[in-house]
Amino acid sequence: MYNKSSILMAAFAATSISSSALAGSEEASSHRQRRAGEKDVEFVAACKVLAKRNVALPAECAEFVPTASLPQVKPKKAARDAHASAVPPPSSVVKVTAVRPAGDGAPGDPFLMMRQDQYDQVSYVFPYEGYQVLQGASFSYSDDFKAKSQSVSVKAFAGYSAYNWEATRAETGCASNRGPGFLARYGFGPFLQANGNLSEPMSASERSALRMGFDAETYFCDTAVFQQQDLQFLPYAQTDFRGRGSIGGFDALWEPYYINDGINLGGRLDVLTPKTVGYYFRLMGEANVFRVNDPGLTNFLPHSNYALIGGNAELRAVLFENDPSVGAALCGTISFIGSTKYLWDAVSQKSIYQLGAEVDYRLGGKSASTANCPSPSIGNGSTSIALSYNKGTDPMTFVKQDVYKASLKFAY
Repeated sequence: MYNKSSILMAAFAATSISSSALAGSEEASSHRQRRAGEKDVEFVAACKVLAKRNVALPAECAEFVPTASLPQVKPKKAARDAHASAVPPPSSVVKVTAVRPAGDGAPGDPFLMMRQDQYDQVSYVFPYEGYQVLQGASFSYSDDFKAKSQSVSVKAFAGYSAYNWEATRAETGCASNRGPGFLARYGFGPFLQANGNLSEPMSASERSALRMGFDAETYFCDTAVFQQQDLQFLPYAQTDFRGRGSIGGFDALWEPYYINDGINLGGRLDVLTPKTVGYYFRLMGEANVFRVNDPGLTNFLPHSNYALIGGNAELRAVLFENDPSVGAALCGTISFIGSTKYLWDAVSQKSIYQLGAEVDYRLGGKSASTANCPSPSIGNGSTSIALSYNKGTDPMTFVKQDVYKASLKFAY
């Protein structure tokens, strides 16, 4: 859940629903407390967390989060999957709907995020959402005593949604692809992105990129073909870890969503349902236009222009999601991310590609994917160890890769 206090970039904030607002009456509250004592407290917490986002819940959740008990105030945030059901849910699912006052819309609370890169479900209108399978920022350090050298490797995106707004209509109107489309949300704020390694003493193979910029995001609902669409515009200035490079430009990202009817494009509705594999797909379009004055510690050409146009396709999945029969060690702790990226440079008429595969094992933190597990933990943020493979060209440094890597990751 969320709290309003802002802390360091490695910490993150959210807001919580007051206990008085969740209790419809003293008698109903007492009944829910007695029932909660009979079930795992963390499962009850999961129901409440996802109910805040209008997610389709298991029937069991109705005992603890009945519609009448939800607060009659503006919720802090609603997840993308909260608005994706255009048809009545199946009998095994309870659809919980929060009520918000009439009006033209309202701002939400600022929040922080930590991801692997701009493709790792970065959003300036939604905080961490229950359905997400995140890769997270990775950090590694090595010290060669014999060679008397040290090296640090980082791949991270830290962002701050300084302002985000949602339309009142988005609470009930973001559920179809029949139109007319409307602007449901927007948000903006700064970001800092790091990718590469820093060694001491400096090695000839050292490559890195340090990007600073501003992300402006708009989120549309009820658009043609897709239920929702997301547009991000990221102007930036880029150097490297030693401050030698001089690169400037903008990156533009587009992502569609169609979560209903089992299509699972951009997200899913069945997070709390026990299953062997919980999965969803992602499609992203991209246009990255920039000018390289000094490439610094990258493989770009000096005094050159680039216009990389293309996209990215992904599969994100969780094994044994909320399946307590496999035990706490495997229940919702293993995730997989597969991706393929293709970008064509309109200036040089050449193309690049990048393939990626990653397996994560959750060490700690919180996830809706473990809400029904023997030792669940609900909320935001997670730490994990990851084994990844990347082949192709990194679009941020233009470094060609064919590498396996083990790393410690943190996501929020």
